[in-house]
This record gives sequence, C-alpha cells and structure tokens, in this order.
Amino acid sequence: MIIADTKIAIGPMIGLPSTDWVGKDIGEEIHKKYSNVTFFEEFSESLAADVVLIIKVMPPISWILGMKAKGIRLIYIPVDIFFSPYKITKHREKLKQFDALCIHNSRLANLLGKYNYNIYFIDHYLKYHLEPTPEFKADGFILWVGHLEYLPALVIKLKNNSISKELLVLADLEKLVHYRKGMQIELATANIPWSETQHSDGSYTICGIKVKQWSEQSQEKALQECKAAFDTKANSFAHNLKPPTKAQKYIYNNIPFATDCYSYSSQYFKERGLIIPTLEETDRWLSKEYFNEIKEYNSHFKYQVEKAYVANCYLKIVNNVLNTPIKPNSEKSIFKDNVNSKLALLHKIKLKIFSLLIF
Repeated sequence: MIIADTKIAIGPMIGLPSTDWVGKDIGEEIHKKYSNVTFFEEFSESLAADVVLIIKVMPPISWILGMKAKGIRLIYIPVDIFFSPYKITKHREKLKQFDALCIHNSRLANLLGKYNYNIYFIDHYLKYHLEPTPEFKADGFILWVGHLEYLPALVIKLKNNSISKELLVLADLEKLVHYRKGMQIELATANIPWSETQHSDGSYTICGIKVKQWSEQSQEKALQECKAAFDTKANSFAHNLKPPTKAQKYIYNNIPFATDCYSYSSQYFKERGLIIPTLEETDRWLSKEYFNEIKEYNSHFKYQVEKAYVANCYLKIVNNVLNTPIKPNSEKSIFKDNVNSKLALLHKIKLKIFSLLIF
C-alpha cells in the first residue's frame, strides 16, 4: 500500500454532483487512513502533491505537462464527460499523458484504450443506502427517477409499452426552463406533440406523464415505498456510456429493477451474474423470484459498492501508479492537442449541420 506521507490532491471541486460523489466523499474516506489528502478548486492553484486525482474536468495540456515535469502522477476520472466521439478526438493527446484512467463504464475501455493502456474500472460507491432495505411488496407503484433530459425517452418508451400499475416520476423540474426546447425537438422527431400542464402542487403533466419534483427526501420515501423501478434512455453514444449508478441504487437496495437490454446497466449486472429484465418482461420483473435473486446477488456483491471498499480501490490504483515508470513528456504534445481540438470542432460542426438538415 502507499506510504503514509504520500500527498494526494483531488479536484477540481466545482460543485458538480460527480465531483462531490467521486471526489469529496471518496477523498474524505481516504483521509481516514492517510492525512495527506487535499482538495483543489482550480487548475491554477499551486499543488503540493505526489498524485492528483482529476475528476471529470479535462485540464489544459500545458497544466498536464507542467505537472509531469515536476514528477507528479496524474490519474484522470472522466465519469461521463465523453458524451460524443468528438470529445475523445479533442482530448486524445491529453489522454496519452495521464498515468492512469479510472472509468465507471467498461465500454469506455475500447474507446480510450488506443490512447492509454493503463485503464482501471472503478465503481461509484452506493450514495443512497436504505436502512432497512425494503422487503418484497405484492403490490404498489412503479418508480422512475431521472433528469428531465431523459424524459423524452420515457415518453417514447411508454407510448409503446404501457404500465398497468401506478407510475411515480421524480425529476429536476426546476430545470424545465432550460430543457423544454430540447425535449420538444426530441419528441417532435418521434412524432409526439408537446403538451404541458402545471398543477397547483408544483407538479407537471408533460405529454401525458405526471412529473413531481425530485428531492433527496422525496426520493428516499419513494424508494422505501415503491414495488419496483425502471430506467430507460435513448440508445445513443452518450447514454450508453453512462455509469450504472441508477441501476445500482435500485438493485443494491433490493428494489426490483428493469431496463433496456442495450443499456450498460444491463451489461454491468449480467457480467456479475444477475440478469436484469426489460420493461416488457413484466411477469419476471415484478415477481418474488426476481426479488429473491436480487437479495441473493447482494449477499455476494453489495460490499463492492460500500464507500470504504471503493476508497480502498482508489488507493490500490494510486499504489500501482506510484510503482510504474513515469511516462515521458513529448515536445509535440501541445501542437498535437491544438490540431486535435480543431479537428474535433470541425467534426462537431458537421454533425450539427447534418442534424439541422435532417430536422
């Protein structure tokens, strides 16, 4: 394991849920064992560190090369930043410079492995942990929780797959003003007209689906009381590279969960021995047999998403990085990074023009 005086810096801490979840929470857990853990907010800060864990935000190439020149090891954790191929093209020179990459979706390994071979899979820890975990319910409502940007996928899914039980939908309604236009465009491509009604309790009915305001309190209550839950997203590059955190939230809390077969969540659990039913497989999804399968699965695997376990996984990665040779700097890295940024921008513009022509 790493030596006690190894200095670990984590950041940039910019107030995103992922920087708190992956950065702050894990850093504080590591701090229980090693006192030399610090957090930073901006890349312009002076860092006294042996290893830097970089959460999601991609640093400038000049910063990367400056840190490497000082012998500081860099571990990059992209979370879900690579939502389009152009983002990988843009940052491929930077990806080559990191001492290691920590990914939360194993599908990224095939995409990033050509630029950096030192890739580790890492879980999010289970942030929402119910006590006690729910028992099987013979009846009850079905739960869907998600950002508004995913609501069109839910509307499209339910257009072709009705749910016989009551549905509770929780979303970040405070962001409706920002997402409304994009949602309207996405639904229009599926020939679904937009409709919206606001109710006196603050909830909305959007395209026939009643949506209530998400909060940690409303989510916890819903998790305890629901019979089952599901998730659905578009079969797209961005959505298929998302971490399986939502599925983990349900499965590791003994909540019967269903999702699309193409989703990474389905693949993640299948690789660990649990087959997740689709929304169409209602009998299995809502059965006591499936609930018992989940309980049995959790008795073997739930420890892997406990905070202390995940923090220890990061420490093992840090240890591995500290015991491998430092990658040499390339004088051409800045030039190549500038070229890649321009190529990525051109690709993005072409995709935008193409999408406008189609629409």
